[in-house]
Amino acid sequence: MNGVGIEISAETMERVQTLLANVPKGAERAYMNAINRGLSRVKTAAWQGIKQVYTVQAAALNAATNTRIQKASTGNLAGVVTFAGC
Repeated sequence: MNGVGIEISAETMERVQTLLANVPKGAERAYMNAINRGLSRVKTAAWQGIKQVYTVQAAALNAATNTRIQKASTGNLAGVVTFAGC
């Protein structure tokens, strides 16, 4: 399985935690939102790349492709986008 990993430095994590120290689960929610936004952009970029190579309508592409997004949560700060064909 191929993948793209995104890493956040310890300095950045400390800075986020300091800025959001007074917000309940503030840092976790910020990380979760950033991860989920990134997952959405990965899916969009993949669809655009496919449509540049192939002339296909979005409905047909969606029907022929099994795309699954496992979003991050405050308890599990990881997300996955999975693409599979028929």
